[in-house]
Amino acid sequence: MVRSALNVIGEKAEKADLPLFRQALASPYFTMSERDFEVFGKYGEWSDIPNIARASRSSGGSLLIPDVVVPVEVVARAILKIAGRRTREVLELELPDVVRRAMLKLLSKAAFSGLPDTALFRLFNETSDDVRRTAAIRAARDLSRRRCVQILDIYNTQATYYYNVMHWLDLAVSMPRALVDTVTFSHLSED
Repeated sequence: MVRSALNVIGEKAEKADLPLFRQALASPYFTMSERDFEVFGKYGEWSDIPNIARASRSSGGSLLIPDVVVPVEVVARAILKIAGRRTREVLELELPDVVRRAMLKLLSKAAFSGLPDTALFRLFNETSDDVRRTAAIRAARDLSRRRCVQILDIYNTQATYYYNVMHWLDLAVSMPRALVDTVTFSHLSED
């Protein structure tokens, strides 16, 4: 019954309805829908982001009503909408790796290439292989060859570095742009 009520409210949700969606999100027994995350994306605030990210896991469900898993891309899209132009800051939050990877995949080329080198190096040194790999592929695809050369030169001098980052940056530096675009597109399309 509550789910049905939120579905109706979600169709024409306004900012004043956000507390209802926050209550639902806080409940471990409530199943969130894609529409709920759209409401958060439209009206949510920075303080909602950790709770939204935690909801990327299966929620709710019972013997009569099975779990519904909202695609992680829906969760990531809501978080990115809340973050707006605060891309660097949102990528630095402690969020589940699967959500951070999805956010990296969804970022526009302008947003990704606008990240400062310090944010890129943080991503390139991530402990999560999936996050690090996705960031390196995005760098190869979205950054200029000149910037990739500069980053690769610095990254190569670090005491510790990851081969997958070196591989993707080297690809961007040494191969024709058309080939880089084809290869990175196919790898970013995989899951």
